[in-house]
Amino acid sequence: MGILSRFQAHKEQKEQKEQQAYEREVLWRQRNIPYGEMMAQTVVYQRKFALETESAPKQVEAVQRLKAKVRTAFLSHPATTEADFERCWPMLRDEIFTQHTRQVLETERVSRMLAANEDGKQ
Repeated sequence: MGILSRFQAHKEQKEQKEQQAYEREVLWRQRNIPYGEMMAQTVVYQRKFALETESAPKQVEAVQRLKAKVRTAFLSHPATTEADFERCWPMLRDEIFTQHTRQVLETERVSRMLAANEDGKQ
């Protein structure tokens, strides 16, 4: 067996061992992920897939409009770059959604308080 043949055989053997190690790790992770975490990941992937395949065109359009507005505001700072925006966009989007949720909950709380005060006055 020539040097080249031995080298090729060694290379193939090494690649096979790496593939087997990878497959063992994948199986281990699949068996050891808590059920709740696995389900949460599944929901995230399903939502991401739904957006990417545009199965919810209104939602995709709304996110695109939001992203354009946020990009304009973000890039208005002289030290920012497009790369900075793309890196920060997921965090910015999450913060905007969190703020919106808080505002809605606060509005509902105030509405309930006003309704309770009016019921008490009557």
